[in-house]
Amino acid sequence: MAGNFQNDVIDFLQQIAGDAPGANCHFHGRTQTSDDAAYHDMADLFGFKKSTQAFQYTCTLHGEHNHLDCFNDFADKLNHFFDGEHPTRVTYFDYSGPLTDTIPARTIYTGNYAFKPECLRYFISFATLKLRMAGPVLGRIIKSEIGGQFVSANLPMLHKRTTDETGESEFRPGVNREQEIIDLSDEFERQFFGDVMLFTVEKLAQRDGTNKLLNQHTIETTLVEIEQQLHRLYESKHQQIMEKLEILKTVFNDQRCWWNNSPDNTQASEKIQRFINNINHNFGADSQGYSLINSETNQRKRHDEILQAIMNYQQDRARWEALLP
Repeated sequence: MAGNFQNDVIDFLQQIAGDAPGANCHFHGRTQTSDDAAYHDMADLFGFKKSTQAFQYTCTLHGEHNHLDCFNDFADKLNHFFDGEHPTRVTYFDYSGPLTDTIPARTIYTGNYAFKPECLRYFISFATLKLRMAGPVLGRIIKSEIGGQFVSANLPMLHKRTTDETGESEFRPGVNREQEIIDLSDEFERQFFGDVMLFTVEKLAQRDGTNKLLNQHTIETTLVEIEQQLHRLYESKHQQIMEKLEILKTVFNDQRCWWNNSPDNTQASEKIQRFINNINHNFGADSQGYSLINSETNQRKRHDEILQAIMNYQQDRARWEALLP
């Protein structure tokens, strides 16, 4: 997500650099709707359309205001990114047909679904690993077993990632704060190996179904293949993010830009610099998150955990169903 969002931040700074700070704000009327996970750097990996162009920022201020006001408000929102907010790529409801229409589903967002009692036979798989992507894993398992019966419907989303008062999430495991630094390495590591779990389960389900006993060789071969593919993909994205970070630094630090020539812009500039520092901390050359996913010791630990979890899945299912009335 850091790659796409950096594109948008660079685009905003390049545009507003050419605007007089005291002129009326023109960043309005550009709301872009999307249902294809446009905020995600690897949306195509999940079956969505890949977004390659920057999204233009839509100013949320009301009433008469100028570009300086917009710049300050944008800077206030910028670091919400590290809590899961995407100020430039907000997903709005886009009516496209009767509300009774359904579409093929891929994911169950845990805590955000409705089901009949008989659906209790499904449970959050592999939860003890504490990886991310538990909902998509469960979705792939159910889809592999019931096929076209697994569809999604339009339901209201009644939660927000962050609080209005602070702009930070009330609880987001893996996001650690120490003064001005926001460290995402724990979340990042759980995301990577959550993706490994997800796409390993998906490939096994497509091949043999999750309701069959699979031998260790089949599981481990698939697991190794998926992990190697994702390592290559993550490393490619890492290089792209670092290249964009250098562009962002150049644009922001350009002394010809008006925000670098007035003490009135100090607070906003400090917030943008904090964003740049945290992108560098989490996605730069010395990122702890990338060190964790490239650590041979950690890779072996996660490999063994995922392998055992998949091998034990049928036994876990049998135990779970034995507990149901």
